[in-house]
Amino acid sequence: MLLVADETDETALAPRTTASVDRYEQNFMAGEGTVLYRAKDRAHWSLAALVLGLGGVSVAALWPLAPLAAIASFALVALTWLLFAVLRVTVSEGAVNIQLGLWGPRIPISSIISVVATTYKFSQFKGWGIRISPRFGTMYNMPGDGGNALKIEWRDGDRQRTTWVGTREADSLVRVIRAAQKEAIRASPEHAALDAADDT
Repeated sequence: MLLVADETDETALAPRTTASVDRYEQNFMAGEGTVLYRAKDRAHWSLAALVLGLGGVSVAALWPLAPLAAIASFALVALTWLLFAVLRVTVSEGAVNIQLGLWGPRIPISSIISVVATTYKFSQFKGWGIRISPRFGTMYNMPGDGGNALKIEWRDGDRQRTTWVGTREADSLVRVIRAAQKEAIRASPEHAALDAADDT
């Protein structure tokens, strides 16, 4: 179930229909506490046709000379496609999980410095997939996001990182992450100690 914050109250979480939990998420993207948001975007069929078409061309070109190399080439193209065909994002009470294929960060809610819905230009990252830019940070995207993105600034130990996710649902993600941050603050021992001090 997808949970998104109500438009008028960032701390209120309301259910909305979305894709069900799949086995991959259960095994490799377990969050901390209740999952508040989940999304799974698949690459458009036209991109699959292009990638597999290129694989077919390579097979046709190599087959007369080296049949085994042709088969290996197509298998490599197909495997690459499978690894990067799905972009998943989950937000739980304790973490934001981002994965394109098998790769992506787990960002603790407590380590997030800022989160915003924004736009980006193709020239910033010069492509799709997992794109690393020394200037802008790391992008996880695929065609179809319309240049819309979620941008998260977060602490990873002593380092500050910037992670982008290409998504048309960035506004919903921002509301849910901010609501999770507020809940984490309320549940923190420091906040509980302040509440106890106020009661005395």
